[in-house]
Amino acid sequence: MSTRSSSRPGPRHAAARPAGGRAPAPARGSVRRAAGLRASGLLAGLAAAAVLLPALRPPAGPAPLPLVVDAVVTRSGEVGLADGGQLLVEAPVRPGRAGAASGRVVLVSETAAPVQLAVRDGGAASGLEDRLRVRVSLGDDVVYDGPRGQLRAAPSRTVHVLPGERPPLTVAVALPKGSSAAAAGRRVVLDLQLTSSPVEA
Repeated sequence: MSTRSSSRPGPRHAAARPAGGRAPAPARGSVRRAAGLRASGLLAGLAAAAVLLPALRPPAGPAPLPLVVDAVVTRSGEVGLADGGQLLVEAPVRPGRAGAASGRVVLVSETAAPVQLAVRDGGAASGLEDRLRVRVSLGDDVVYDGPRGQLRAAPSRTVHVLPGERPPLTVAVALPKGSSAAAAGRRVVLDLQLTSSPVEA
Protein backbone atom coordinates (compact mmCIF):
# COMPACT_ATOMS: atom_id res chain seq x y z
CA MET A 1 0.00 0.00 0.00
CA SER A 2 1.53 3.14 -1.17
CA THR A 3 1.63 6.00 1.25
CA ARG A 4 0.72 9.43 -0.11
CA SER A 5 2.78 12.12 1.23
CA SER A 6 0.44 14.92 2.33
CA SER A 7 2.08 18.23 1.70
CA ARG A 8 0.43 21.34 3.20
CA PRO A 9 0.61 24.44 1.17
CA GLY A 10 3.16 26.81 2.67
CA PRO A 11 2.34 30.42 3.58
CA ARG A 12 2.09 32.90 0.74
CA HIS A 13 5.24 34.72 0.15
CA ALA A 14 5.11 38.42 1.21
CA ALA A 15 5.95 41.06 -1.36
CA ALA A 16 9.63 41.56 -1.61
CA ARG A 17 10.96 44.62 0.19
CA PRO A 18 14.21 46.29 -0.44
CA ALA A 19 17.11 45.63 1.84
CA GLY A 20 16.75 47.27 5.21
CA GLY A 21 12.94 46.90 5.35
CA ARG A 22 12.14 50.44 4.00
CA ALA A 23 9.03 51.11 1.92
CA PRO A 24 9.64 52.39 -1.60
CA ALA A 25 9.82 56.23 -1.92
CA PRO A 26 6.75 57.92 -3.49
CA ALA A 27 7.00 58.87 -7.11
CA ARG A 28 8.44 62.28 -7.94
CA GLY A 29 5.21 63.41 -9.62
CA SER A 30 3.17 62.75 -6.47
CA VAL A 31 5.50 64.93 -4.40
CA ARG A 32 5.20 67.79 -6.88
CA ARG A 33 1.41 67.57 -6.95
CA ALA A 34 1.23 67.65 -3.14
CA ALA A 35 3.53 70.68 -2.99
CA GLY A 36 1.47 72.44 -5.64
CA LEU A 37 -1.74 71.83 -3.69
CA ARG A 38 -0.18 73.21 -0.51
CA ALA A 39 1.02 76.34 -2.34
CA SER A 40 -2.43 76.85 -3.92
CA GLY A 41 -4.05 76.57 -0.52
CA LEU A 42 -1.64 79.12 0.97
CA LEU A 43 -2.30 81.61 -1.85
CA ALA A 44 -6.04 81.17 -1.49
CA GLY A 45 -5.77 81.85 2.23
CA LEU A 46 -3.74 85.01 1.67
CA ALA A 47 -6.23 86.26 -0.92
CA ALA A 48 -9.13 85.69 1.46
CA ALA A 49 -7.30 87.57 4.22
CA ALA A 50 -6.63 90.51 1.89
CA VAL A 51 -10.37 90.72 1.18
CA LEU A 52 -11.57 90.28 4.75
CA LEU A 53 -9.06 92.41 6.70
CA PRO A 54 -10.19 95.82 5.32
CA ALA A 55 -13.76 94.94 6.21
CA LEU A 56 -12.71 94.21 9.80
CA ARG A 57 -11.04 97.61 10.29
CA PRO A 58 -13.01 100.18 12.28
CA PRO A 59 -14.66 102.83 10.06
CA ALA A 60 -12.71 106.08 9.62
CA GLY A 61 -14.02 109.13 11.42
CA PRO A 62 -15.54 112.12 9.65
CA ALA A 63 -13.23 114.39 7.65
CA PRO A 64 -12.11 117.58 9.45
CA LEU A 65 -14.20 120.66 8.73
CA PRO A 66 -12.65 123.11 6.25
CA LEU A 67 -11.61 126.67 6.91
CA VAL A 68 -14.30 129.00 5.51
CA VAL A 69 -12.99 132.07 3.69
CA ASP A 70 -14.81 135.21 2.51
CA ALA A 71 -12.92 137.80 0.47
CA VAL A 72 -14.03 141.22 -0.76
CA VAL A 73 -12.29 144.03 -2.63
CA THR A 74 -12.65 147.65 -1.55
CA ARG A 75 -12.08 150.27 -4.26
CA SER A 76 -9.65 153.16 -4.11
CA GLY A 77 -10.30 156.75 -5.14
CA GLU A 78 -9.07 156.25 -8.71
CA VAL A 79 -9.75 152.53 -9.35
CA GLY A 80 -13.20 151.01 -9.08
CA LEU A 81 -14.84 147.63 -9.65
CA ALA A 82 -16.49 146.64 -12.91
CA ASP A 83 -18.90 144.03 -11.51
CA GLY A 84 -18.77 144.23 -7.72
CA GLY A 85 -16.06 143.29 -5.31
CA GLN A 86 -17.07 139.87 -3.95
CA LEU A 87 -14.14 137.51 -4.51
CA LEU A 88 -14.99 134.54 -2.31
CA VAL A 89 -18.20 133.63 -0.49
CA GLU A 90 -17.91 130.95 2.21
CA ALA A 91 -15.23 129.18 0.18
CA PRO A 92 -14.03 125.94 1.82
CA VAL A 93 -10.24 125.75 2.14
CA ARG A 94 -8.45 122.55 3.17
CA PRO A 95 -4.73 121.88 3.63
CA GLY A 96 -2.76 121.13 0.48
CA ARG A 97 -2.70 122.49 -3.03
CA ALA A 98 -5.91 120.69 -4.01
CA GLY A 99 -7.79 122.38 -1.14
CA ALA A 100 -7.06 125.98 -2.19
CA ALA A 101 -9.77 128.45 -3.26
CA SER A 102 -9.54 131.36 -5.69
CA GLY A 103 -11.65 134.24 -6.98
CA ARG A 104 -11.42 136.94 -9.63
CA VAL A 105 -12.88 140.42 -10.17
CA VAL A 106 -12.28 143.05 -12.84
CA LEU A 107 -11.01 146.50 -11.86
CA VAL A 108 -11.39 149.68 -13.88
CA SER A 109 -9.29 152.84 -13.78
CA GLU A 110 -11.64 155.84 -13.54
CA THR A 111 -9.06 158.61 -13.73
CA ALA A 112 -7.57 160.51 -16.62
CA ALA A 113 -4.02 159.94 -15.37
CA PRO A 114 -1.98 156.77 -14.91
CA VAL A 115 -1.84 155.40 -11.36
CA GLN A 116 0.31 153.09 -9.30
CA LEU A 117 -1.95 150.38 -7.82
CA ALA A 118 -1.35 148.07 -4.84
CA VAL A 119 -3.43 145.85 -2.54
CA ARG A 120 -3.50 145.54 1.25
CA ASP A 121 -5.57 143.28 3.50
CA GLY A 122 -7.59 145.29 6.01
CA GLY A 123 -9.60 142.35 7.38
CA ALA A 124 -9.73 141.41 11.06
CA ALA A 125 -7.11 139.11 12.56
CA SER A 126 -8.05 135.45 12.83
CA GLY A 127 -5.04 133.88 14.51
CA LEU A 128 -4.13 132.11 11.27
CA GLU A 129 -2.10 134.95 9.78
CA ASP A 130 1.10 132.88 9.69
CA ARG A 131 -0.62 129.80 8.26
CA LEU A 132 -2.97 131.14 5.61
CA ARG A 133 -1.18 131.72 2.32
CA VAL A 134 -2.44 134.48 0.02
CA ARG A 135 -1.47 135.00 -3.61
CA VAL A 136 -2.59 138.23 -5.32
CA SER A 137 -2.27 138.95 -9.04
CA LEU A 138 -3.02 142.24 -10.80
CA GLY A 139 -3.29 141.59 -14.52
CA ASP A 140 -0.38 139.31 -15.41
CA ASP A 141 1.73 140.36 -12.43
CA VAL A 142 1.88 138.49 -9.12
CA VAL A 143 2.10 141.38 -6.66
CA TYR A 144 2.03 139.31 -3.45
CA ASP A 145 2.59 135.67 -2.52
CA GLY A 146 3.07 134.83 1.14
CA PRO A 147 1.43 134.59 4.57
CA ARG A 148 -1.63 136.71 5.20
CA GLY A 149 0.03 138.48 8.14
CA GLN A 150 2.50 140.31 5.94
CA LEU A 151 -0.24 141.56 3.61
CA ARG A 152 -2.05 142.98 6.65
CA ALA A 153 1.12 144.73 7.78
CA ALA A 154 2.13 146.29 4.45
CA PRO A 155 0.70 146.65 0.93
CA SER A 156 1.74 144.55 -2.02
CA ARG A 157 4.12 145.83 -4.65
CA THR A 158 2.58 148.23 -7.15
CA VAL A 159 1.64 147.95 -10.82
CA HIS A 160 1.21 150.71 -13.39
CA VAL A 161 -2.41 151.15 -14.56
CA LEU A 162 -3.33 153.36 -17.50
CA PRO A 163 -6.51 155.50 -17.72
CA GLY A 164 -9.53 153.35 -18.58
CA GLU A 165 -7.57 150.11 -18.18
CA ARG A 166 -9.49 147.12 -16.76
CA PRO A 167 -6.97 144.80 -15.08
CA PRO A 168 -8.29 141.60 -13.45
CA LEU A 169 -7.51 141.02 -9.79
CA THR A 170 -7.12 137.35 -8.85
CA VAL A 171 -6.71 136.04 -5.32
CA ALA A 172 -5.92 132.48 -4.21
CA VAL A 173 -5.88 131.33 -0.58
CA ALA A 174 -4.38 128.07 0.66
CA LEU A 175 -3.34 126.23 3.81
CA PRO A 176 -0.14 124.20 4.15
CA LYS A 177 -0.39 120.51 4.95
CA GLY A 178 -0.80 119.77 8.63
CA SER A 179 -3.07 122.75 9.34
CA SER A 180 -6.33 120.81 9.73
CA ALA A 181 -6.52 120.95 13.53
CA ALA A 182 -5.80 124.68 13.79
CA ALA A 183 -8.10 125.79 10.95
CA ALA A 184 -10.98 123.30 11.05
CA GLY A 185 -14.40 124.97 11.24
CA ARG A 186 -13.03 128.53 11.51
CA ARG A 187 -13.89 131.55 9.35
CA VAL A 188 -11.60 134.20 7.87
CA VAL A 189 -12.66 137.41 6.11
CA LEU A 190 -10.18 139.11 3.78
CA ASP A 191 -10.84 142.78 2.98
CA LEU A 192 -8.50 143.53 0.10
CA GLN A 193 -8.25 147.29 -0.10
CA LEU A 194 -6.97 148.93 -3.26
CA THR A 195 -4.49 151.75 -2.78
CA SER A 196 -3.64 153.97 -5.74
CA SER A 197 -1.69 157.12 -6.35
CA PRO A 198 -1.41 159.20 -9.55
CA VAL A 199 1.81 158.94 -11.50
CA GLU A 200 3.51 162.33 -11.77
CA ALA A 201 4.38 163.37 -15.30
